[in-house]
Amino acid sequence: MRSAVTPWWRNRRLLPWLLQAAVGLVVLVLVAFLLGNLVRNLTNAGLLLTWSWLGNPSGFEISETAIPFDASMPYWRALLAGLVLTSFDALIPAALAFAGGVMVFITLDELIPVAREHGHQHYTAIGIILGAVFVFILSGVLGV
Repeated sequence: MRSAVTPWWRNRRLLPWLLQAAVGLVVLVLVAFLLGNLVRNLTNAGLLLTWSWLGNPSGFEISETAIPFDASMPYWRALLAGLVLTSFDALIPAALAFAGGVMVFITLDELIPVAREHGHQHYTAIGIILGAVFVFILSGVLGV
């Protein structure tokens, strides 16, 4: 007896791949259409799709920068100043959170085994929970 061959339109392994390929093709056609439309409209308006504007003077000031910047500097320098400032804004809270987490880990790593040795593990757990609740209340009251 010969085993029946499943047709491709009923193959449960092949259909998801075909569906994914069809969706990918639709997305590619849509992106190509949008990019073609963008280039055509920019050409009709007399504009060029280039990176030459990055060398033009920005004409605006940035009040807080980690690198020197003034209005006569080009756009690429403004983008760099913004990128550096954004990375510093995220770096300081992350570093402080890491340092706080390390301090809490070291404290609890030493505290819990010693409390178990002396039979006071319940008091330690209650103290940790009350301390966390106190921190949450303070952060809510102070708005941080």
